[in-house]
Amino acid sequence: MLFPENGKAREYYCVNHHEIVVTTENSAGHERICTAAGKALEFLARFDLYPKRTIRFKIVETLILSEGYDAFGRYDIQSEVLDPMSYQAIFAHVNLPECMVSRLTRFIMPEPLLMKSPCSDAS
Repeated sequence: MLFPENGKAREYYCVNHHEIVVTTENSAGHERICTAAGKALEFLARFDLYPKRTIRFKIVETLILSEGYDAFGRYDIQSEVLDPMSYQAIFAHVNLPECMVSRLTRFIMPEPLLMKSPCSDAS
């Protein structure tokens, strides 16, 4: 799904959407960024909306604080880079309620590996 840019092991252009670049310290997770961002671009294209420049993501492994609160990602207006936390960083650094952990796990894990949700609404 991805290929490295000029031999750089940590920067990837998404195969079907060359305007999306993902940089990561960890090899896990960049495929999902490409898939999700690609779907968003395809949706916007139905309205004749297209990116005017490269869309850059940098997956971070550290806790992101925003005005004293935990955040799962941020947009750096100076560098024009989206910084989402990796799933591993979220689970390692953020104290999430059990139901939220279950929902995030359902989102990131293949369906056959899932266990029943402890949440009453199971959404």
